[in-house]
Amino acid sequence: MNPFNQFISRRKHLLLVAWVLLTTLIFVRCQANFSPPAPTVDFQFEVAPQFTAYYHDYGGAIIFGEPLTESLIDPDSGRLIQYFTRMRLELDGDPEDDQLLPARITVYPLGEWAYAGLTNMTLLPSAEGGPERYFPETGFTVRDAFLDFYQQNHGELLFGPPISEILEEGGKRVQYFRNARLEWQPGLPLAYRVQPGLLGRAHFNTTPLAVLPPLDPLARAQPRPAAGVAAVLVDASVRSPVVYQGETQQLFARVETVDRRPVEGAQIVVRVSYGAITEELEGGLADSQGIWRQAIDLSAVPPGERVQLHVLVYNSDGRLLGQKAVACRTWW
Repeated sequence: MNPFNQFISRRKHLLLVAWVLLTTLIFVRCQANFSPPAPTVDFQFEVAPQFTAYYHDYGGAIIFGEPLTESLIDPDSGRLIQYFTRMRLELDGDPEDDQLLPARITVYPLGEWAYAGLTNMTLLPSAEGGPERYFPETGFTVRDAFLDFYQQNHGELLFGPPISEILEEGGKRVQYFRNARLEWQPGLPLAYRVQPGLLGRAHFNTTPLAVLPPLDPLARAQPRPAAGVAAVLVDASVRSPVVYQGETQQLFARVETVDRRPVEGAQIVVRVSYGAITEELEGGLADSQGIWRQAIDLSAVPPGERVQLHVLVYNSDGRLLGQKAVACRTWW
């Protein structure tokens, strides 16, 4: 080869080496700077103070997602709760008592909820020879990248044990755990290919939940007996804005004094109105936290009717103290 051709060959070789090095550096830099895509934020809420430390200590938005709600009280359990796009957190006990607070926080079993309603799924064959862990309490095994993610992100505490093997659901490789669904995202860099699914958003959007705002901290005094109260504030809500045929409506209320103290023993009457019909139902008494709940049978209401549920609050001598109306609709 003459000197000129040797020069051209050497130059091409150097250019090829430089191109390989440049593309490698770009790839490594992109991998280093990559952060997983931020979940879509439906509402601009802050993480509730009771959950803030737990949220940040155990992974923040990557694990829990963004907050979908403010903190709320679930009337069924009396617990303080907050929804996130991926999970729902609950606090057992008084929200104002910070003693052993992290130990009182639990993750709602959204994985069980979602898996119970699953109809279109395919069991995927297991790869041989990879790392795996068998869970005798449920009889399922976590493997490979799912196991790595589980062990690196406090899986036993946050996700709970597996309740399925690896499945194909909607063209996606997933595995269900008691509190979450882990998903394989092959289009993302390796470190982010396993992520919790958006079960918090799905549960929040598809499960009507009657909730009441938390009590104001200044109102957390001893309850007032209804006999000594002249007027009350009433919050009311229904579990289902639409009641389908055969379902029973759940009606909730909380009774407080004007300075936001719970009223115990207030007598509740429910006035049910639809079309030209109005009837009254005896509802019983508010409890020590001023909370009252009752199932309302609407089976006699024709489909398509708008039903007004009027909560009337009386003291023991029959004097009206306050009232609140909420509405729902019956359907076929």
